[in-house]
Amino acid sequence: MSKKIFLVIFTVLGIAVCAAGVFVMIAVHRKSDAIADFSYNKDGTVTLGEGYVAHGFYTMDEELVDAGGQVVCENGRICGQIHFQQNADASNYGLLLLCDFRQQEFYVEGEAYRFYRFSLEGDTEVRIPIELPVDDAAYEMAYLIVPEPDEKEEEFFNGEDIRWDFMQAMQANVYTSRFIIADENGMTGQEPDRVYVDASRLAKIDQRAVFDVVKSADDISVFPSAKGHGKAGLLMGEALDKKAWAVIAFCDWEQVEVKDGDLVRYYSSADGGGSRYEEITLPDVEEDAVYQAFAYGLSDRSSILVFPSFRIKLNRCYERPAGRE
Repeated sequence: MSKKIFLVIFTVLGIAVCAAGVFVMIAVHRKSDAIADFSYNKDGTVTLGEGYVAHGFYTMDEELVDAGGQVVCENGRICGQIHFQQNADASNYGLLLLCDFRQQEFYVEGEAYRFYRFSLEGDTEVRIPIELPVDDAAYEMAYLIVPEPDEKEEEFFNGEDIRWDFMQAMQANVYTSRFIIADENGMTGQEPDRVYVDASRLAKIDQRAVFDVVKSADDISVFPSAKGHGKAGLLMGEALDKKAWAVIAFCDWEQVEVKDGDLVRYYSSADGGGSRYEEITLPDVEEDAVYQAFAYGLSDRSSILVFPSFRIKLNRCYERPAGRE
């Protein structure tokens, strides 16, 4: 894949964003200090410079819903459009939808999906019409878009060398927004009860971190591959600084438990600061798969940030039968 690798600066562009009616992720080429141009047009669209990406949620009436705002559920369904615009090399993406951080089935033009793949090339955009069935108890909705979802092996390694540039791109170029679910009268439900892990009781690691999946408490390095059902750990630093967090994980883009049966694992803020560590067991897989975890700040609903781990290739773990080479 000849895709350029970008460092992504996540930012909300305040008044300019509101005026333009779109969220912009500013991408800066790793080998240049120059930021590509972009411009807001009178019709509310955005012209993107090279390396820029824009995304947002629109109603079927073409009205933008601000991140952290309300999406309307009518007759048990949320209908709208996921807008995604890029000015970059050919890229593949995957879209999934969450209600209260749990993966949901949704419909695109009458077809059911739990993970919707799409591709773009150059300066182009797409509007994906979605129809999301919603449970009465659902409180919030989010979309999550990940790059190159089907890469399992060839892009992770160059011979025996790890392709850290590609791994970093899989971590950095992730896009999300969260919204409160309301009925036709603007009434919202109750925020769900949550059982929190007391982060202050987790092992404290003398290492500055944000969020990642690491080898162990004794070896807090990230890694590109592991055996399924192996041990690893969540390393949470700034993610737990005076905030509560929700952590979710996916194996081949199907949601899997983080730990102890929790599809969503909630962590309280950690008194005393510092990075915290909790051991997890990676999913068992019948064939090679990809695994990635994501951390959302519960109080940051209006933010378009999510903290992804490095993506990991999981290898099938089995013992070769006796007598077979």
